[in-house]
Amino acid sequence: MSRADAVALLLALAACEQKMRDQARLDPLEPAAFFADDMEARNSPAGVVPRGQARLDRHLWQGRAQGGLFVATYPFTITRADLARGEQRYAIHCTPCHGRLGAGDGVAVQRGYPAPLLHRPAAAGRPGRAFVRRRQPRSGHHARL
Repeated sequence: MSRADAVALLLALAACEQKMRDQARLDPLEPAAFFADDMEARNSPAGVVPRGQARLDRHLWQGRAQGGLFVATYPFTITRADLARGEQRYAIHCTPCHGRLGAGDGVAVQRGYPAPLLHRPAAAGRPGRAFVRRRQPRSGHHARL
């Protein structure tokens, strides 16, 4: 690169505008007349768990009680909306291997992939154990869900 090219490049870069840097913005905890409460910082919507906070609840995050034993209850009350959301997530992420009814006969299995390990006696009737298997799977494809 010649000296003239370097000077031209520097002049071109200096002429660029930093529109995002120069635009109006609010600093955290700064008053904001835009909102009815005049505060820039917004509260989280009801039911939102801040990132990292779910790990503090062993029942929710690990499916275990204080003594390290698997729990026998769910960490929250299961509603019809939860069931509908779970059905939707299952249809999207699980049916390729597990099949629509959970029999391990999904499209991936029909095309030659090994069938998933399904009904383990140790997990029967223990939501905590099933939850841990889902949250901490051994195979890599589940970890991305």
